Amino acid sequence: MSATEKVWVNGQPPQLEDDDLNGFKTENNNLITTSGQVLNISNNNQTTRAVSIYGSGSDFYTGSGPVNAYVLSPKGSKLAPPAYFDGMKVRFIALLTNTGGSTVNVAGIGVKTIKKSDFTDVTAGNIVGGDGNVTELTYDLAGNIFYISTINSGTLLESIPDATKSNKGLVEIADDAEVTAGTSEVLALSPSNLKEHDFAAKIWMNADGDFPGPSIRKSRGISSFVRDSAGRYTINFTNAFADANFIATGNCDEVDEPDSKNFVSVRSQSTTFLSVNCLNDAGTFSDANILNIVIFDGA
Repeated sequence: MSATEKVWVNGQPPQLEDDDLNGFKTENNNLITTSGQVLNISNNNQTTRAVSIYGSGSDFYTGSGPVNAYVLSPKGSKLAPPAYFDGMKVRFIALLTNTGGSTVNVAGIGVKTIKKSDFTDVTAGNIVGGDGNVTELTYDLAGNIFYISTINSGTLLESIPDATKSNKGLVEIADDAEVTAGTSEVLALSPSNLKEHDFAAKIWMNADGDFPGPSIRKSRGISSFVRDSAGRYTINFTNAFADANFIATGNCDEVDEPDSKNFVSVRSQSTTFLSVNCLNDAGTFSDANILNIVIFDGA
């Protein structure tokens, strides 16, 4: 309620009538009790708690009604708004999954059509029934409808547009065939199919092969690097390949001989290792302080 209007008289502040004070008390007590609390005159925090309770949970309703015609009732003793207003949100757990176009009636205020977030008609499965499936609806005054406004198990993602290079939206993960085709501008790569695809190096290494002991600067998928003799090395893999038909390439060089034309040749390869030779431009085995190896495999 609101107090009756008062005016200053003879410089004295306005006074509240008994009806005003009783009205304020009644409204305050109603706020407290409808929030689920029991009145306690020794507790001065009940009004604050009531406001907090309403603010944090008054939009959560009990769902009922037949399929496609959802009826929502306030939880416990809470009071619902007297009328729908623009932006009003309601949340509920539907008893039944919708099978087509649907409506909602909140606290008996009136039946309204439910739309997707793009304001198109809902279709079967957009509202999922059962525990844990919370659906949130928002009232749109201009359209005089409620639309699904959250992404969860109770609202299918079909109401969100597909992503493009210029617009945000849903993204589908490409499978191996789609990655190989390389024609889509909207499919996305996952770390898994990026790592495992043919174009991604399965194993690589940047190492120093100088005597007396070689060392790895950076690598992936290599358990050890061994200098067998001058210019001859074995690279052992962390995980074995399915077969030995992988592709290996590399280069080697000496930083103190920038004009040399060193090159790498494969000596042998198996599912667990690769043996290579580093030869100088005279065709003799030569240690290299720069040895780069990259291995590709489609398995």
